[in-house]
Amino acid sequence: MLKKGDIIFIIATILACVFISVITVKGTGSHEAVVCVSVDGKETARYPLSEDRSVLIEGARGLKVNLRIHENRAEVESADCPDKLCVHQFPVKKEGDSIVCLPARVMITVRDSSDTGGSETDKGENEPDAITY
Repeated sequence: MLKKGDIIFIIATILACVFISVITVKGTGSHEAVVCVSVDGKETARYPLSEDRSVLIEGARGLKVNLRIHENRAEVESADCPDKLCVHQFPVKKEGDSIVCLPARVMITVRDSSDTGGSETDKGENEPDAITY
């Protein structure tokens, strides 16, 4: 039979799990997602994911990529590249998702609007946690 202390412990554990789940799913920031467009490794534009629009991107070697942002997601509608792999990729909508067109050297990434777009080493995320001998 469960004692009063066991029941309190079980309820407290369940409440803690629910609280952590809500924070993880909901997120702590209220920043808007943006679509960042990079050509040849340099960011050329940012567009809010919440605003519907079509953008023609001039990639490397004169190749053009037609980006369409609608319904809080971004996708490549058409491209001049020979393989069209970027056109067949799924639309991106979550932070960290990306579409890449290698022949045009175009990268389309969803980021948080507060993200400045620096590299991992700029942010210190690539630093070692510990060094052992």
